Amino acid sequence: MLDNPWRTTGLRVWLDDERVMPTGFDLHVKTGEALTELLRHDHVSHMSLDHDLGQPTTGYDVMNTLERLVMTEPHVVGRPVYILVHSMNPAGALAMTKVANRLYDWWETVGQADAGWVCRHTPYGSDAFNRVVYAT
Repeated sequence: MLDNPWRTTGLRVWLDDERVMPTGFDLHVKTGEALTELLRHDHVSHMSLDHDLGQPTTGYDVMNTLERLVMTEPHVVGRPVYILVHSMNPAGALAMTKVANRLYDWWETVGQADAGWVCRHTPYGSDAFNRVVYAT
């Protein structure tokens, strides 16, 4: 297992409508629709997601879209994505993590899950968040 898979190479996307993007990310998107377009057209290897986006689309909706893309269009998102849920909304974060766990189970079934898979709920600003995102 990788010591800190968050530090591997790849496009790191921060989804949050209010918080400033921390260092270590490549792109800040503020809407679920923008991230969905990235998932469809660009290689996203890491995502940190908020749940409440100040609009009808939530981080949970993004996770459901990712799941649908993986299941119906595997050529679009063909490999596991490292996911960090930084939402302060416990119910929303739990729902998002459940979708991610279903994705992991599917990737494992088709032989694509790797030892570095990460999906965790790590609230923004917590010590655990800082250790994951800012670790060197």
